[in-house]
Order: sequence, then C-alpha cells, then structure tokens
Amino acid sequence: MKRFLLATTALALTNTAFAADLPPSTMPLKAPPVAARAFSWTGCYVGGHLGADWGRANFIDPNTLFGGGLGLFAPTGASSGIDQRASFLGGGEIGCDYQFATNWVAGLAGDFSWTHLDGDPNDPYAFFGGDPLFGGKAGVPATLRDQTDWVASVTGRVGYAWDRWMLYGKGGVAWEHSRDSIGPLFAWGNATAFCVSLTPTAACYASGTDTDAGWTVGIGLEWAFADNWSASIEYDHYGFGNHSVMLTASGPLTGAGSAPITVNQNIDAVEAKLDYHFNWFGR
Repeated sequence: MKRFLLATTALALTNTAFAADLPPSTMPLKAPPVAARAFSWTGCYVGGHLGADWGRANFIDPNTLFGGGLGLFAPTGASSGIDQRASFLGGGEIGCDYQFATNWVAGLAGDFSWTHLDGDPNDPYAFFGGDPLFGGKAGVPATLRDQTDWVASVTGRVGYAWDRWMLYGKGGVAWEHSRDSIGPLFAWGNATAFCVSLTPTAACYASGTDTDAGWTVGIGLEWAFADNWSASIEYDHYGFGNHSVMLTASGPLTGAGSAPITVNQNIDAVEAKLDYHFNWFGR
C-alpha cells in the first residue's frame, strides 16, 4: 500500500510540473466576446403604401377670340378654383440607400400611386349673369371638373439615422394624370372647328385628359422594426404649375370643336409605408 501511495503522488507531481513547463501558446484560451454587428441602412428595398391625398386645381381661361369659350363674355385670364375632396392613395415604391459618415443616409427611390381625387363645384352664375369665368354658358350653371387618377415620382432623399430610426427629407420630379371637363357651354372651339349650341338640351360639353410633369418635396420618419422590415410615415407636396390641356366638345349644330385651357394643380398626401429590405445585414 505504501508503494502504491508513493507512486500515485509521484505521478501527480510529475504531471503538474509538466503542465507548468508548457509554453503559453499551448495553454487553453477563452474565446473573446463577439461584437454586435452595427445596424446599417445601406441596401435596396421594395414595398407598398396606403394613405390619403387632397388637392386644388385652378382653371384659367385663355379666352382669345375663337379660343376657349369663343371669347364672348369672360375677361381674358379669368380663373376659377376647385378644391379636390380627400381621397384614398395606394401604390408601391422601390429604392436604394447608402449610409455614410456614421449617421447620414442618402438614397434614390421611385413610387407610383393610384388615387381618385375629384372636384366638381357648380358655377353659381347663370347665363349673362356676370360670371368671372366661362361666360358662354348654355343658360344654366356650368360645372368645372378635375379628376386625378394617379401620381408618380422619382426622388432623392437625405436622412439622419440613430440606430433603427431615421428622419429624412426628399425631393424630385413628379407626374400626374388628370381628366378635365367643362359644361354646359353654348360655344367651344377655335376659328376653324367649334361646337355651338343655344339651348341647355343641346349644350357643348368639353373634356380631355392630360399627363403632366411637376415637382415634389416631402418629409418622413422610418423605423426598422425587424431585420429586413421597416415602417414609415410620410408627408408629400406635389406642384404641377400651369399646364395646357386640350378639351374637345361636340354638339348637334356644328360638330366637334377643340381648344386649350390652362390648369394649375397642387396635391398634398400623407401615407404609411411598409418596406422589405434585401440582405440588410449580409454586407
């Protein structure tokens, strides 16, 4: 027994001395802590949005002789405005962002939205009643109407980000498609082709469609609530300035007549967005 205890003790002392003589590189090491990946807005995304929009359209009568309402009663350049009632707004967007200088983000995006902005107030003035716009009516109040079917834009944006939140501003070029109409009128057209009617039952109704370019600016707040998903709320203003729309009317007496009218339109919109970001953390 004494020999066994002596042998066991000697073996233990030998192993301890051998371990002490090992170089540091062969000693067991504890793995260093893994640093958390910094969040980045760099990447591309696609998504959709829903919201509401409202606007105002101003009609301006060119009213040259044998242009517009044949230049009979309204003073040249007279105008009348239409408040377009609030409507739904829905569509999609696609874009890419790049984060730089730690907290700054720059990006480029395009979006398309369907809407149904509509305004059709009745003109309160009767025939020969001192109407400031489109005096050549067919004996009854005239109706001016502007309906916007869609808006689209291509914009750049600059944002300031703190982790998963970003406040940004945007601006760029925009387009809209509208349908405009005026009537009833007793005359509409030009010197070579015009519609003439002297009774409300055979009046001239002028209408036309147009796609116009303008500009847009906006501001928004975005939150990356998951690895590849973000939600944002955004306000946008669209301005389309003065643009000419060709309206055509047809009547039973003289056939069809066409003449331009000037329309100035502004649209405001508020929308909520949901976007999917591709390979957000795999950079």
